[in-house]
Amino acid sequence: MKNFFNAMAGFFKADPNKVDENGFTRLQRAVMRGDLAKVVSLIKSGADVNFRGAMIYPPLHLALDKDRHGIALALVQAGADIDLKDALGRTPLHHAAVQSQDNFVQMLLKLGANPNLKDEDGKTPLHMLGTARPTLIDLFASHGADLNIRDDDGKTPLHHFLDKPQMVERLLRNKADPNVRDDAGKSPFMYMIDDERLQKYPQVVQQMLGAAADVCAVNDKGENLLHLAARLDKHDTFASVIDRADLTQKDNNGNNVLHVLARTQSVFMLARVLDRAPELLQEKNHAGITPLAELCECVHSRHWVTQANSLESAARIMLIRGADPDAQDRAGRTLMHFAAAAGRAELLEYLLDRKANPDIRDGKGQAPLHLAIEKKNMDVLDLLLDRGANPDLTDERGWTVLDRLAEKGDRDSPVVQRLIVAGGQYQKQLPLNPELMRSAAKQKEDAGTLDKPRGKVLRLPAARDFGKAQQDTRTQQGGALKPPAGNENTPDSDTGAKPKTPKQGGPNP
Repeated sequence: MKNFFNAMAGFFKADPNKVDENGFTRLQRAVMRGDLAKVVSLIKSGADVNFRGAMIYPPLHLALDKDRHGIALALVQAGADIDLKDALGRTPLHHAAVQSQDNFVQMLLKLGANPNLKDEDGKTPLHMLGTARPTLIDLFASHGADLNIRDDDGKTPLHHFLDKPQMVERLLRNKADPNVRDDAGKSPFMYMIDDERLQKYPQVVQQMLGAAADVCAVNDKGENLLHLAARLDKHDTFASVIDRADLTQKDNNGNNVLHVLARTQSVFMLARVLDRAPELLQEKNHAGITPLAELCECVHSRHWVTQANSLESAARIMLIRGADPDAQDRAGRTLMHFAAAAGRAELLEYLLDRKANPDIRDGKGQAPLHLAIEKKNMDVLDLLLDRGANPDLTDERGWTVLDRLAEKGDRDSPVVQRLIVAGGQYQKQLPLNPELMRSAAKQKEDAGTLDKPRGKVLRLPAARDFGKAQQDTRTQQGGALKPPAGNENTPDSDTGAKPKTPKQGGPNP
């Protein structure tokens, strides 16, 4: 009987650190249940407060994860190691930081917990801090946490909180460095040179600039912050960085900031850059085009009607500062082509005043004159011809403008007559009705334009005055030349005699 009672006593005094079939100790089970009394009893019975059995987490880590504050305090008071690592290399401070448990973070730090210990991924508690507690950053900093410590990817805590403005602000206030680069070679500031982040978190960019971020840093496209602000039309960001930026920097495509601004047409930003570096207008990107040529490409890739005013304003600023008016885009087009096609006579005249070539060809062989004719814009046609555009431009077939119109069946429109008056010729097509040719020649003579040296600006009758030219000339019909209607009995201008009427069915005169 005595042996029986001794055996029963031994059973009830079983090893408190024994691991059950699932790998848990009795203390771990009690912690997970939240049974504070059992935890205290097991501790008094000799349970090891740092033993994790076959599981990942020791008792204190479990208490913090389960938010068992009373149990955690009892374990600490019983001698739990506050820097003990679990199977993942994380300390109790890691767990308290993840859970944003202010009281326990403060308690552990006051007890001397090391804030710079890393887990198996190289992360410290600060890397893993819950985003709901930016004030904890102040607490970590005041207890010696290294705010620029890098994890196994080379990232600092600032890298991890780029999308959390309040956390970034606290880190920067405590002297976190926005220029530390990770293993990919990118600093926190470089990650902010991003379309989405600059749109969503402009205040973070401003905070980093205030913390001496490197304004020459670039993103994967080779853009610095000035390029990105220009492309996204972010005036505030642009204004805050332009005085510190290197304006000569180019992106991966060789574009300087003026190339970028050519696509946004921000007059304010263009003026700011040109005040400081007008020489950028002459630089070419890897495609061999200048900023004004980039503007030309933008002009022709958009619906010009909705963009015309901003495009013209940007073009005028560049031209005033010395841009080449004949700058051509990748398709060989210039602003002259745009102005002619869009009917922008004022811009056209402005370009011509700056010695733009009226006969410049694009990649398809089109000159501004061709585009004006295609659009049937008489005012633009008049202006081009008056300012020296060649009415006899030929295409790759050797056909003149008049030949091309004749090929389409146009032999007597106001456009045709205006070209003839300006000296246009047929090379490949049959000439116009001789009477119309003589009429055009007579108008040239009356205008005092015959035998004038080629190349001078000729003030010819405007195209709009030719709207009824056909009614003022004889026309050919049915193989016979008929006088104008209503003038059958008009005396001949020289003899006073009435003209003879051909006999019915007789030969033509």
